[in-house]
Amino acid sequence: MKKRKTLSKILASCASIAVLVGSLSMNVFAATQEDSSAYIGFERSSSGFNVYGLSNGNRINTSYSDCYYSKLKVGNNESWMDSGFEFGKDYTLNGVSANITAEIDSSGKAVIVTYSVTNNNSDYTQVKIGTCNDCQIGQNDSAPIRENGNGYTMTDPSTRNTFFLIPGNGNFTTRWNGSYYDSYKSHVFDNSIDNSFSGDSALAWSWTINVPAGGTVVKTVVLAAGAELTTYALSYEANGGSGSMESTRFISNITGSIPANAFTKDDYGFVGWSTSADSTEVEYVDQGEITLTGDMTLYALWLPLPTIIEDTEPATDLVYTGEPIELANPGQTDDGTFVYSFYPDGPFTEEIPTGTSSGTYTIYYRVNGDDEHANTPVESFDVTIEGTTVTATIDGTEYDVNPEETLDRPEDPTRPGYEFGGWYSDPEFEDEYDFSSPVGIDGVTLYPMWIPLYATADEEPEPRTLTYTGAPLELAVPGSTEEGTMVYALSPDGPFTETVPTATASGTYTVYYKILGDEDHADSEVSSFTVTVASVPVTVTVNGVETEANAETILARPADPTREGYDFGGWYTDADCQNEYTFGSPVGVNGVTLYPKWTAFEYQLTGGGSGEWTEGSTDGLAFRAERTNNGAATFSHFTGVKVDRNTLDEANYSAESGSVIVTLKPDYLKTLAAGEHTLEIMFDDGASVTTTFTIKAASSTVSTGEALTSTTTVIGSIMVIAAAALVTVTLTKRIREERK
Repeated sequence: MKKRKTLSKILASCASIAVLVGSLSMNVFAATQEDSSAYIGFERSSSGFNVYGLSNGNRINTSYSDCYYSKLKVGNNESWMDSGFEFGKDYTLNGVSANITAEIDSSGKAVIVTYSVTNNNSDYTQVKIGTCNDCQIGQNDSAPIRENGNGYTMTDPSTRNTFFLIPGNGNFTTRWNGSYYDSYKSHVFDNSIDNSFSGDSALAWSWTINVPAGGTVVKTVVLAAGAELTTYALSYEANGGSGSMESTRFISNITGSIPANAFTKDDYGFVGWSTSADSTEVEYVDQGEITLTGDMTLYALWLPLPTIIEDTEPATDLVYTGEPIELANPGQTDDGTFVYSFYPDGPFTEEIPTGTSSGTYTIYYRVNGDDEHANTPVESFDVTIEGTTVTATIDGTEYDVNPEETLDRPEDPTRPGYEFGGWYSDPEFEDEYDFSSPVGIDGVTLYPMWIPLYATADEEPEPRTLTYTGAPLELAVPGSTEEGTMVYALSPDGPFTETVPTATASGTYTVYYKILGDEDHADSEVSSFTVTVASVPVTVTVNGVETEANAETILARPADPTREGYDFGGWYTDADCQNEYTFGSPVGVNGVTLYPKWTAFEYQLTGGGSGEWTEGSTDGLAFRAERTNNGAATFSHFTGVKVDRNTLDEANYSAESGSVIVTLKPDYLKTLAAGEHTLEIMFDDGASVTTTFTIKAASSTVSTGEALTSTTTVIGSIMVIAAAALVTVTLTKRIREERK
């Protein structure tokens, strides 16, 4: 719950408060801090202003906290106008000043609050200014707020107290209403209307205005109050157009502004309002001021839109030159005049907008119709002026820079025996460079001024020309001085010693040096130079393939090579493969040759050779093959099976590891003719294993009438078949055991 303060008893009578917005001239009202009539009053509060109604001398509160809070926003910066608030006090932000004043109008029933915004900058500036309030009507701060045209009403159902918010000239840019608890102060510049909210209410309104350089724009809010406010309806007719506009309630004899036209008519433009449907004279302009003494209907007036012969188009291929560049190709019409602006609300002029800096501009334009045509709606497009670069030469070094930007002041350079005296744009050191000014389209050359001061060298140390050897190399030819001691370091912060630094690797080194002055000289500033230790190109030969490298190259281990019939055993630095190479160390100034170590192997049949299969058998025929080296790898290199030189489909056999066991399936065996067949077990890294097997025909029964076979022959045949079966069973059992 919001913390409540003790309220004085307020007369329970009908009262209403109205807020209207208008645009008035500057300096209309004096900076009075408080005033009141029999109907309404205003005052300065601790952080803003307050407005209250009066009925029989009793206050009708319009703000729960007795304070309307106002905020100013320029660019991305914003500030509350609340510190020591006074009417007429200027609040300044980013070159823009704003103040608020108040006055009771001539009817005695309204307070006019005026916002004056002055732009002290050298160009148009977009400014946002607005106010928020924790609303309260009498004792009720939860009365519902509802939209009324482009404004609001807030009504207390129990007392009939009513609050009106009616927009004035130009309307609000944003309106917001919602819950007090929804951080209402954060919504000053938000646009959100909630016609269904009920509860502890707050509201806000604001304008976004483009203020010309050196100019002032004034906006006003009019708050009216009374026990019995008389209101009249202002209604709107499209008069041949289409669309709808809800009627707006205005308070009798208090000037407000007509809402923006919402009607449209094909090929026509809205030019204003008349009080007669047949009139052609504009009596009220769009969003103009009006004062009602009774209900009124306004009729939209229309004129044809101008015919565009050639529309305005964005200029193209624009590049910054330092001079103003026209941003549009002008349009053409016989029915009016093309006008342009950088802002959607103007001001519009016939002059083509120009850009003086790179970036993207939004150009707004329309046709101002002649006496027989309406203005066209405002349209827009984006135009880009591309940036460019110029050369800034600083102490002999060239840089590409943006001519529109200022140079970052370089760190002061140093020179032994001298004091730096600043940057100058001429070698005669007459014009010191201004780093706060843009570089300019012509670029700039900066010269350092040196003032002798420090101990100096007789001979400056010089960088050596060096090539990598693997041993420490002295990086500089020592300098000499009679004004102190020359010392060196590899860091600008030291430690400095008299020993010239050394390097053991190729690369670029920065050698820092200075002179430790004797009793007659100050220490010199630190100077430096770079030294390059050149790398040594060498040849690296891997398995007969030469590549170029340098002596410090750390060789990445190549992918293991393959050779049919051999296993790879590592990389060696000798052809006899006695010295295995250690990866991770530099190859050295002599390079390196690497030889692969190979261990021969072959695949051998270890089971199932010369097997036999009898037609009608339900068993398969199994064979086993294995590597002579690294037998565990046998199965991973198995690729397939051939029978009688024909590659078998995988459906005709099974293959299992251990090392590889191939079993011809009986359904396939029965397709083969009786007799001897060849079998190959194939591998991807060695020769196939080849063997034979025999398909034997099934036994046949002797029929009557055929030639007889001797008992001895029959018995002999039976014995041969039995022996073959025994061999087959024994082999099959052995293969099954090996699979296990």
